[in-house]
Amino acid sequence: MLSTPSVLARKAHIHGLLGDKAKDAAYLRRRVAAHDRLILHMDIMHRVSQGKARWVKAYRWTGRNVNGEATKRKPKSLGSSEDREAYVRKGLKKQWHDMGLGELGGSMEEAIEIE
Repeated sequence: MLSTPSVLARKAHIHGLLGDKAKDAAYLRRRVAAHDRLILHMDIMHRVSQGKARWVKAYRWTGRNVNGEATKRKPKSLGSSEDREAYVRKGLKKQWHDMGLGELGGSMEEAIEIE
């Protein structure tokens, strides 16, 4: 279970990393949408069952509704596992860059040597 202070602390941390961009509501809405697209491409979903939350493999996006009718065209980036992986890598790299993090989500600053 998540506590309110923990969520607020994480929000403050992310907004601190984003700097002035965090003050722009439109940017934050686009960021949420980008995260949703990344999750879709990772083919995972968050599920809560019997009080336990976990990430599980999602059902593949088929472009059809529950009646089997076509809804809209499938994005090219969802075509193959390689396309999905490339989309996720590119998306994460952009998100990390916006927060001032390195290629693997770590700090871009030099490490501090401790004697």
